Amino acid sequence: MSRNNAIDFWRIIFTYMIVVFHFDTTFPYVNRLGLTPGWYIAVEFFFIVSGYLLYKKVQGSGGSISPWRYTLHRYKQIYPKYLISVLITFIAIVIARKLSPVESVDLLLDSYWELLGLQGSGLGRGWDYINPVSWYISVLFIAGFILWFFLQRYPRAFLNFIGPVFVMIAYSNLYRISGTKNAAVDIEGVFTNYALMKGLADMCLGVFAARFGEYLAGKKRPGGLKALGTAGFVFVMVLAALRGNSNLDCLMALVLAVSVAIAFLPTENRLLTSPLVRRWSKITLNIYLLHEVFRTWIFPQLFPGKYTVPETMGIMALYMVCVTAAAVLFEYLFRLAGRRRRRV
Repeated sequence: MSRNNAIDFWRIIFTYMIVVFHFDTTFPYVNRLGLTPGWYIAVEFFFIVSGYLLYKKVQGSGGSISPWRYTLHRYKQIYPKYLISVLITFIAIVIARKLSPVESVDLLLDSYWELLGLQGSGLGRGWDYINPVSWYISVLFIAGFILWFFLQRYPRAFLNFIGPVFVMIAYSNLYRISGTKNAAVDIEGVFTNYALMKGLADMCLGVFAARFGEYLAGKKRPGGLKALGTAGFVFVMVLAALRGNSNLDCLMALVLAVSVAIAFLPTENRLLTSPLVRRWSKITLNIYLLHEVFRTWIFPQLFPGKYTVPETMGIMALYMVCVTAAAVLFEYLFRLAGRRRRRV
């Protein structure tokens, strides 16, 4: 598939939504503004986009790629950055907590599922990880394997029955347990692994978004269709800020799926097709993987105590600049190492 610039643009926006949402857990400001901390819904966007792209890849493979081969390829793509980000966070924890060598080794040994990227399987120890946001990557690996298997082996059964039924069961179960689709629920055990359930259901929704996109591509698109997709994204952003952590999460996920389907349609918007958007989008994974070390271990050391809302906004702006700069540097060093490895 050719790269889609509209999705690149929204990938940037929703990445920073997650960064800002997590910032509030360390430097509270949302409730003081009369809002709700509901921007965790941005994770839905990424799972939906992943499901969309996975469906397209299954179609393009012609059934020649096994789930194992696909997952291994994804592992090779993402795992090096994932592992380095976990180790960077580990170093920050050792320094901030002043851990002894024995305590440091114990922390690593206790986090072996996270180091392997398999904590999303439910075999780990809840949310007590070195880099808590790493759960998303692990669930992406596991849910991607499951989804590829069914789309390759049983496409009709999955698209017509298994997928829709699973989405309904997963969403209703999440609401029954926590009342929302927030991922901050149990991630232990096979049958109580709600993070995996959430991720897999969202990726299924992405598959249906891809199918809906095929329908839209075959029609004469009205001029306002792109505007409708943009309005959908903005609607979710505003509603999540006003009514986050509520039973409206499912509605927002459905709106996101429709908006993703529209966003993948061709666009000639100059802003969306600019080189800056493409380059910025390429570091969104780095931003996601690295922002936790700044939020949890660096900025609390630099800015202890309580602050007014304007002061907190200033700290958050600095935080976002630092995270972005770190992501750019991370990408540069990673590519530099890759070039040197290829030369050798």
